[in-house]
Amino acid sequence: MIYFMIYTYINTIKIRNNITRKSKMMSVFSKMMSLSSKMCPNIRFEEHADLTNVKWVLDGVKVLNLNGCKLPNNMLPELPDTLETLVCTHCNLSALPKLPDSLIELICSNNSLETIPTLPPNLEILKCEDNLLSSLPDLPPRLTTLECKHNNLLSLGVLPNRLRKLNCSENLIERLPPFPNNLETCYCTHNRITELPPLPAKLIQLYCESNRLCQLPELPKSCRILCFGKNSIRRLPKLPSTLLVIGMNHNPIATIIGVRGNIHFPMNVNGGDISRMNSRSHIWNTFYERYYTLKCKTRLRKYLWEKIRCPKIEKHYHPSNLVHMLGGAENNEVLFDEDILEIWKNDNVA
Repeated sequence: MIYFMIYTYINTIKIRNNITRKSKMMSVFSKMMSLSSKMCPNIRFEEHADLTNVKWVLDGVKVLNLNGCKLPNNMLPELPDTLETLVCTHCNLSALPKLPDSLIELICSNNSLETIPTLPPNLEILKCEDNLLSSLPDLPPRLTTLECKHNNLLSLGVLPNRLRKLNCSENLIERLPPFPNNLETCYCTHNRITELPPLPAKLIQLYCESNRLCQLPELPKSCRILCFGKNSIRRLPKLPSTLLVIGMNHNPIATIIGVRGNIHFPMNVNGGDISRMNSRSHIWNTFYERYYTLKCKTRLRKYLWEKIRCPKIEKHYHPSNLVHMLGGAENNEVLFDEDILEIWKNDNVA
């Protein structure tokens, strides 16, 4: 059976159940697909629909939702140049066709994609989680949402300045690119990141658990949620008074300032008060700096003398530099007998 659900003067067609059982039904379906090009800009198939024998007629379609559908040869049809939204999750795809310039939203998660074709210039939303991607194409300037978690990404490339949400968790990233000024939410958990770039002034949520971070950059006043558990952070920047949630489990600093579990503000339990945490963190940071400065002072002084100052002094006052210092090199004069200089060198060596 075929069930059609038509809304708002055939604005959207939803098709579910097996549509390929009878050729007569296929004929009806093909006619409906032809009508859709003129009457229905939005087509949505119910999950697990079998479309292996469908003859595609998609001219004029703006929204195409194929979530969980079985496609012929696990490939998408040629996409119309009017398409604005494409949803093709859970379709066992290994490649995507050429994407039309009209596309605004692309959701292709949970497939076997190793690459993504050139992205349209007007694309605003890209969701490609749970694939086999090792890199991303150049990101278009209008992009506001990028969700690419659980891939094999080593880097992200340049992030567009309009980007507001980034989720690149569960990849192999060691270093993030500079964050755009409009970024509000960042998920970068379960990577290999050793250092975060400066945080933008509009950032509201930062999740960076399970990385290799040793410190955090300065936190913006806009920050509401900060989670950095399972890192190696020993020093904290000043926490903004607007912070609502902080998670720092499995970090040395959590033990140092006496915080356990995720803290939800406002509260004054287990060191949960922000001012108290900032005070403890400041004491620790000051102690850490002063202690190691004094401890390493002798070693540092020795290093500066042996590696920097002493070689400069020896070079400057070496006999071979004496002629130049006295101006003999400029006048092409020999101020001292070579034998005397040689004796002087030998005396200095002795």
